[in-house]
Amino acid sequence: MSNRVSYALVVLLLLLAAFLRMSHLGTLPPGFSDSEITDIRIAETARLGRVEVFYNVNGQGREGLYQSVLAAATSAGGGLIGYRIFSVWIGVITLALVYVLGKHLFGGLAGLAAAALLSVSMLPSVLARFVGPEATLPLYVTAVLAALSRWACCSASASTCIQSVFWWRCSACCSLST
Repeated sequence: MSNRVSYALVVLLLLLAAFLRMSHLGTLPPGFSDSEITDIRIAETARLGRVEVFYNVNGQGREGLYQSVLAAATSAGGGLIGYRIFSVWIGVITLALVYVLGKHLFGGLAGLAAAALLSVSMLPSVLARFVGPEATLPLYVTAVLAALSRWACCSASASTCIQSVFWWRCSACCSLST
């Protein structure tokens, strides 16, 4: 499969994933959960100018990085869709990075298959509708694996690169399966 066909299919998969994640975004799931309400309250506090590294909410501690970024991303307006759209776009960016990682480690067809599987799977779709720091975890894991696998191949010689790609394939499979 040529690169142009592969890229065109990935763009179609990303559009399909964005459609599936944004379909009925304001009605499914109905309302916010208690954890989402807590994160939104912290984001509103950060938007008002009280930015902290660690928030004490009802006797429990919460880190404030996700909520601060959420406050900046929803500065034009909040609401049910406004808060959830940030997680939707994080999910779509994660799909693009999964394709890049799969293509680098296993080839274009494997990257395309991984992106196709994640674009229609239930768990990534539900996670993309969740307002909370847990929605960013797949993005972090995929970005770190992609960066480390690129770095390992760029810093190694040609013969060592083949061996390091094998180990990066093993580590990527292990980390993405957990």
